[in-house]
Amino acid sequence: MVLVSGSRREERSSWVWALVDSTVGGKTGPRESSVLHSSARGSGVGDSLPVALLPNPFYRYFSLLFHIKPTSDTASVLLAVTDGPQNIMYVGVKLSAVVDGKQKVQFFYTEPDSDRSYEAASFSVPSMVGRWSRFALSVSQEEQVSFYHGCDSAPQVLRFERSPDPMDLDKASGVFVGQAGRADPDKFQGEVLEMRLVGDPQEAEHLCDGDDDTDAASGDFGSGAGDRSQTGNRVQTLLPPLRPVPEPPIVASKGGRNTVDMFEQWWSTAGRTRCPGGGGLVPGWLGWCE
Repeated sequence: MVLVSGSRREERSSWVWALVDSTVGGKTGPRESSVLHSSARGSGVGDSLPVALLPNPFYRYFSLLFHIKPTSDTASVLLAVTDGPQNIMYVGVKLSAVVDGKQKVQFFYTEPDSDRSYEAASFSVPSMVGRWSRFALSVSQEEQVSFYHGCDSAPQVLRFERSPDPMDLDKASGVFVGQAGRADPDKFQGEVLEMRLVGDPQEAEHLCDGDDDTDAASGDFGSGAGDRSQTGNRVQTLLPPLRPVPEPPIVASKGGRNTVDMFEQWWSTAGRTRCPGGGGLVPGWLGWCE
């Protein structure tokens, strides 16, 4: 497995998650692309990635892009930036449970010092279970969230309320992939081809640039900030890392802004976990096994 950081538009992005050439479980995605597989099995408490990888204060305007294939119809967190105690998600994206063939893509945006995670917007889509799906969220200057689903659909747009003050992250904050630590009990089950956070709200418009295939059309409707909900607070169990993960280097991007080439560096230096039953090696901080 090779996990690297990169971008097709490095001149417009500060930090990106990209999962490429992953061979855990021998899974392949669209066009025979390699993918990362995540299951609900595991033990121990999972570690987060260090918040030093993110700008602080957090991006005011940004895009989140996903290419995933869920294998469960239960609710699941795809991505979360939590506070130190893991009580709230500052920023998070979650899939709701499937009901009557539909589910919601939920966007969480929580002000510091809040006592619960708040759902700022949600968008209804057909069930993604068992099929590859692309979608992206953009938070723009108009204090609105735009949701792009598939390659040919117009965005759904909702306004949301937030403080004009910068979002200062707790120094002990964590970044979680496929879960939210103790801030939410629902772990993602399925396969991930791409998961990116980009400090540019226009990046979401380029969800499918450079690809020949298309995905399903967008969902039916969304709900805005008036529909806020609290998440759970149970411990999420994952395989523990074998040893502490070193901090990755910071390198200059082509556009002059900083980018973190974290995954490539971590794969060569971080602790590994041997999956049960003779499975492959995975980075200890992921804690994901076939």
